[in-house]
Amino acid sequence: MPELKVTVDLYSGRPNPWWTLTKPQAAEIETELSGIPEPETAEPPRLGFRGLVLETGEDPLARRRIVSPGRPPQAAELRLARRLLEMAGDRLPDGVRRRVLRELEAMETGLSDEVP
Repeated sequence: MPELKVTVDLYSGRPNPWWTLTKPQAAEIETELSGIPEPETAEPPRLGFRGLVLETGEDPLARRRIVSPGRPPQAAELRLARRLLEMAGDRLPDGVRRRVLRELEAMETGLSDEVP
């Protein structure tokens, strides 16, 4: 399993916060990620939180964006995003973690509104 870098796509003009998963963590995430289909549509540009970006160390073009506000999230994506935030531990500033969790909660509310 290659190294897996997680980036919070949040800032414009400043470096985004990121962390690297351990090999066991990366293997766990890869298994969960395999059950989530990739989105078919491009996301519109916007300021603020634009999702989490996963990149493998082997291929700089191997990137996958999850929980993007530009499209309806899947419940599995929201669970995976929360799991990634847990794995970050103290490598992610508390303010950034709280902001992302608020965004995820807003997305989850929108998702639950769609369920009859």
